[in-house]
Amino acid sequence: MAENIHGKEHCEVAISLNNLAALYALKGHYIEAEPLHLRALAIMEKVQGAENLSTSTSLFNLAFLYKNQGLYSKVEPLYKRALAIIEKSLAA
Repeated sequence: MAENIHGKEHCEVAISLNNLAALYALKGHYIEAEPLHLRALAIMEKVQGAENLSTSTSLFNLAFLYKNQGLYSKVEPLYKRALAIIEKSLAA
């Protein structure tokens, strides 16, 4: 796994976690997917920064998971934060 090559806090690890979470979500295994998405987001925030486009992708992925579960109160703040990151990067 990517952790063995890069260590526990690396972008490649976050990408692998996200991909595994997406697979779980596609199968309807939302409980298994959520902690993976949360961990991927935490890694991206730490490694890339809270305002990085990669972080916005992790935010969108987590929001999409919550949307599929009907957890709309969790979705909106994540989408808003991701959108703010994208708008800021476009303005730069």
